[in-house]
Amino acid sequence: PHSMTKSGDVLSVTCVVPKFEASTVDVVVKVTNLGYANFSSEELNSYTQVLEVDSMTPNQGSFGGRKVTFFGAGFSNTPKKHFVRVGSESRFMTCDPIFSNYSQLDCIITRQSIDPNAGSGTSVQSVDISLWDREVAKDPLLAFGSQM
Repeated sequence: PHSMTKSGDVLSVTCVVPKFEASTVDVVVKVTNLGYANFSSEELNSYTQVLEVDSMTPNQGSFGGRKVTFFGAGFSNTPKKHFVRVGSESRFMTCDPIFSNYSQLDCIITRQSIDPNAGSGTSVQSVDISLWDREVAKDPLLAFGSQM
């Protein structure tokens, strides 16, 4: 669904963007019998669907070998397109994607402990999720850390 309004020489188009994996796409507007529209601002030439993570389950516990589910928006329908890193740049583990759709990503944590020398206790770890063909290919050091 879309709507159009006109004010003088300016035609405004509003539309609902369908769900798609996180990426930036070009916006093209073709007006029948008139051709392609010129945008009033460069920022309007593209639209970015951002990868959002709202929650995860489980959100605590020993994660080695455990299935973790992330909920949000912008995930790919192809599980292996995701790169998931848990922990800091110097000590991290990955999460092997096994299922995904637009709003969910399931993966299996690949290591028993982020720090094999750590004793029992609690620590908070960061989680980074990237799409291989978007963020990782552009900046592998960001995904893998500068210690490659």
